[in-house]
Amino acid sequence: MGAPQVTIRPAGSIQGKRARGVMAEPTGLLGAVVAGLGCSLLSLLLWAPLSWPAGMIRGAIPASDCRGVAPGLLTSLCGMKLAATPLLAPLGLLVLALVFRKPLGAAVAVARRRLPAGIGILVAPGLATIVFALSWAGGHAALPGERGLLPQIAFPGAVGLFTYAIARWGPLVHRGLRPLFDLRDRTSMRLRVLAVIAVPTAVSIWLAAGSRTPGQPYNEQLVVLVGLATGFLIVSPRQRQAEPKHRG
Repeated sequence: MGAPQVTIRPAGSIQGKRARGVMAEPTGLLGAVVAGLGCSLLSLLLWAPLSWPAGMIRGAIPASDCRGVAPGLLTSLCGMKLAATPLLAPLGLLVLALVFRKPLGAAVAVARRRLPAGIGILVAPGLATIVFALSWAGGHAALPGERGLLPQIAFPGAVGLFTYAIARWGPLVHRGLRPLFDLRDRTSMRLRVLAVIAVPTAVSIWLAAGSRTPGQPYNEQLVVLVGLATGFLIVSPRQRQAEPKHRG
């Protein structure tokens, strides 16, 4: 009898299977933890280089403040303007992502197919983190540790986590709120895009009007999350359920 054969599996393949097992966990909660931590780490590592483009653009724009503005209504309006200004770039990126969602979705789908099963779902969160950090890091490069809901340097990771949540649980929400989304889909896309811009802008102005420190990190981050949720509810495409095939 010959000696028993011993199969040695590469460590990489074992680790890959473990990673796929985590991402394939039925509830998706472990995957959410991995996505949130991974996207936050990605933001920490790329914060400095990603802050350069937006920082150069901001440096070319003259700075403004509310000094010299007459007290009263004009002062309040000026404070609201200052509060909303840092959010223009993130909201602009959100609108661009909505406009170009089909080609972006196609690119993400290609990348997902080239990765092992269960790992590809992290492509979109990682891409969302990088794209969002391009604007966010430039506007907050001087104070990366400033705290809102999260430290500014880690906040792009929340956008990545939100993207994972939409990919993982979005279809479930669409099915659960089907009448609402049916009504939404009968509304003009132009009106829906305007709503995506108007809702977070209105929330930003409302928060600034009731705050002594316009533009504080908490308000900024909250408005971004409101914008993401609004975009999902108002313009996100639905995944249609495949109709059952009838046997002839």
